[in-house]
Amino acid sequence: MAHIDGNHLRHLLLGLATGDALGSTSEFVPRSGIPALYSHVKDKGWPFKQIGGGNFCFNPGDPTDDTEMALCILRSFLKKGSFDPNSIAREFIAWMRSGPNDIGTTTRRTLQICESGGNYWDGGLQFWLQNPRYAANGSLMRNGVIAGMARSLEEAFDFTLKCGMITHYAPLPQICCLAQTYLIWELSRGMHPFDDWEEQFEDTANGYFSDVRDEEIRKWIMSVTEKGEYEKAMEIFNKANWNMEEFNPFIVQNQTFITYQDVV
Repeated sequence: MAHIDGNHLRHLLLGLATGDALGSTSEFVPRSGIPALYSHVKDKGWPFKQIGGGNFCFNPGDPTDDTEMALCILRSFLKKGSFDPNSIAREFIAWMRSGPNDIGTTTRRTLQICESGGNYWDGGLQFWLQNPRYAANGSLMRNGVIAGMARSLEEAFDFTLKCGMITHYAPLPQICCLAQTYLIWELSRGMHPFDDWEEQFEDTANGYFSDVRDEEIRKWIMSVTEKGEYEKAMEIFNKANWNMEEFNPFIVQNQTFITYQDVV
């Protein structure tokens, strides 16, 4: 088995599950609808208290599909003793077949393609080719445990991209997952959370992609750079306001939302 810090991995899973259970209340609510939701449930203590509810009537503390898929990743890792995207894909498919109440459209459609055989990334690739301007966040929501499985940041990036390719092949969700992995990796090693991490992340990612040694990841980066899609996605990422002191999800007036269409 790979040499990992079990406590670190458990803490990552606990953090992911805790945030997931808080977010179950607002699952599928558009950002513009958050102020009204907050006004309706704030007396119950949300978003600082788990109150459940949402589209699937969760009990307080219940996880959504995101935690369940993170558990699939961990289950594969423990069974195989290493990171194996083919095994993770099989765990995802077995979970889908179990009939979960909560499963995203992108995830279901890509896993149904993957279920028919072939490469673990076939479903993610086909969905992206059919919907090149669609970038869901499902891979990001389960990604938080990945950094705890790696022995280096380069390996963590490898694992992140391969896990994302299963269902979310598009460059924008992949960049967001890489950024999350980078932050978790650096914060767990003492980086101050308010440093200029965006520039540092982009430099690190550029250095990583300049010397990719994994053939499957080389194929991915060639696919997403062929028509400039990676560069467009990075432009969207860089235009986002990452200042945690300024971000307020309860204020949506006069805000500009950057999309793929804005940079095409």
